[in-house]
Amino acid sequence: MIELTSISETEIRVKNLPATMCYEYETGKVTFDDSVTWMSLTKTPFSVSSTKNKFFGLGCDSIAHGLDLLTSFNATCLTKCETREDIKDGSCTGSGCCQLPVPRGLKRFLTLVDTKRNSETLSFDPCSYSFIGEFDKYNFSASDLKGKNFHTEGRDIPVVLNWSIGNKTCEEARKDSSTFACQTHSKCSNSDDGPGYICTCDAGFAGNPYLSPGCQGFLVVYCPFQAGLPEGVLNMISIYGPTEGASLASYRDVDKLAFTGSTITSKIVSKLDGRSNLKPVTLELGGKSPFIVFVAYVFSFTRTSRLGITNLKPGITENLAKNIARIA
Repeated sequence: MIELTSISETEIRVKNLPATMCYEYETGKVTFDDSVTWMSLTKTPFSVSSTKNKFFGLGCDSIAHGLDLLTSFNATCLTKCETREDIKDGSCTGSGCCQLPVPRGLKRFLTLVDTKRNSETLSFDPCSYSFIGEFDKYNFSASDLKGKNFHTEGRDIPVVLNWSIGNKTCEEARKDSSTFACQTHSKCSNSDDGPGYICTCDAGFAGNPYLSPGCQGFLVVYCPFQAGLPEGVLNMISIYGPTEGASLASYRDVDKLAFTGSTITSKIVSKLDGRSNLKPVTLELGGKSPFIVFVAYVFSFTRTSRLGITNLKPGITENLAKNIARIA
């Protein structure tokens, strides 16, 4: 069973299961044998990410194998170390740790580990491991080779799985609008790991790009991106003032804060800012939504506070001003 840890628009992360073989120091006998593990995604839309995962082997004088008969994945990773000093934290170039790339389109794999041990290395490294995992989430440490704790701790190094729609490219899928999955305000991208495509929301929009009515957003955020502003420069999120808003005002890594609203709330914002890093704060208080009023228009407010604009014949400017002041 695959245990899910996180999910996003384009990928999921699942728990790992390192293949493990352990030996007794004095006799060299096997004390723990879970030397073969596997994962199959053949009947799912998922595949192993070739850009975020690598195949790892850990141990001294260990042989790690990765295999899939459906693809060209047939990897052998060798490690070698004669003394404890040969093992360096953060280094995965063959001394205690080795790594190899993962091919595109991998939908099932088998990992196994073997060893050619001498009794001296067993004194500080009794176990050998092999696994596929997200390389940005794993930094080799000499402590990984002490005992068999890594058999459990290694489960927290995720395997990144990409997923995609169908087996067509974006260009091919767009030709049939009845089956094309990407909805309004979303973009189509070809899968990085095999056939199919994915849909993601346009910059400034959020939601489910596969279900109607599609991604939703604010024009104040969308328009700058349409004009050429790079993605990631401007972000808009909807938050609740007493919780997320208070956290934003208190956060020490925020360099500048602008607030539009009431004088009562502005005092709270200023107070929270004073307790954190005294970041510059710009306050816009009081009324909002100013209009230039021409004599050809008269304004009236409904019970829902929506502004109604009606085109009338030109009137007297002074009288119009009095009427607006009376209803405002």
